Order: sequence, then C-alpha cells, then structure tokens
Amino acid sequence: MSCRRGSWDCPRYKQKDEFKLAKRQFPSIQSDIENWNCNVIYEKTCKDFQPIPPRMTSEEFNVKQDELLSELPEEFRSFVSSYAYDHGHSAGYEEVIGIMSGLVSDLKEPIRKFQEGLIT
Repeated sequence: MSCRRGSWDCPRYKQKDEFKLAKRQFPSIQSDIENWNCNVIYEKTCKDFQPIPPRMTSEEFNVKQDELLSELPEEFRSFVSSYAYDHGHSAGYEEVIGIMSGLVSDLKEPIRKFQEGLIT
C-alpha cells in the first residue's frame, strides 16, 4: 500500500478491522472486505488516497539546512548540524531536518537571552 494515510487511518482498512472483530463473535458471517487489500487500482478511485511525497533530495536538504542554520550564531551551527545528522540520518533527510528544526527552535531564545546578558 502506498497511501500516506496508512492502514491505521484508512476508512476501508478500519472497516476491515471492524469486520475481523465481528467475525470473532460471529464466525459464520461473510464479506468481500475480508480478503480486500489496497492496491494501485483501488488507489486510483479512492477519495481518501494521499500519495506519499517524494523523498527530499540532497540539494533540497542543503538549502533547508542552510536556511535553518542561518538563524543561529556561527559557533552553534556545526554542533546542531552534526547532532541532527547523527540522530536522524538513518531515517532520511526529512528526519535530520526535523531534528535540526527542533534544535534551532529550542536554542534561538536562550542564545538571544544569553547574548543580551553579555551586553548589559
């Protein structure tokens, strides 16, 4: 199945799960949903289908990384970049960017406050 919604969020799979529960209580009931699985043909007619977006390319990653790191002082950039990569590269560029985005968001305000304290 290549639907971004996944089987946990698909109305048709939910219907199939409900049938499985009913089948335990009433073993003799029958339904076409019992052997149904999502496929390319069904996806084309499914109003709930949301295709999985393409993976981030290295060029897109570099642009987004530069954009995020530009919000931090130079001294923090290599740490944030390395930390995000070490903790997310196995899941792809999107995960690295997600971790990096969280770190940048969490660090911006404390760094600003620290810098203000040095000035006063």
